[in-house]
Amino acid sequence: MWFVQGRHELARWSEFVATVESEPGIIVTGQKFSRGAYKLSGLRDPLAKSFATFFDQSTIEPNSVEFNFEPYQAIDTRFILLRARKLLSPPNSIGIDIQGSTLLVTGVATSAWTKRAKDLARGLAGVESLRFDVLVID
Repeated sequence: MWFVQGRHELARWSEFVATVESEPGIIVTGQKFSRGAYKLSGLRDPLAKSFATFFDQSTIEPNSVEFNFEPYQAIDTRFILLRARKLLSPPNSIGIDIQGSTLLVTGVATSAWTKRAKDLARGLAGVESLRFDVLVID
């Protein structure tokens, strides 16, 4: 009986880990299940889904899992765009998009905003080049 129960627990744990691993911005580098205690470690982008949300579809108890994740910046397109919008604080007249590893800024902006945005955008993880050439300076 204990063998079947143990296999069932291990299957639930494996499914939970697979769900966490499939989430953009989360990289699992270690996992352990021993005597009813679960441990997960790895890297997590601050913009990634909260670990609490993974328990909504799982029978794993939240208080039985210990998470040990270091912060990192994922270069998933949606994270790059979120960071760019937060960092650059564009006015409503500006559109920001990603084409490959190029940050594309379009619309109408002041020269002061444009200069500041160019300086700040150079430090965005996952951005190798900038295109401000389709921007109209007001």
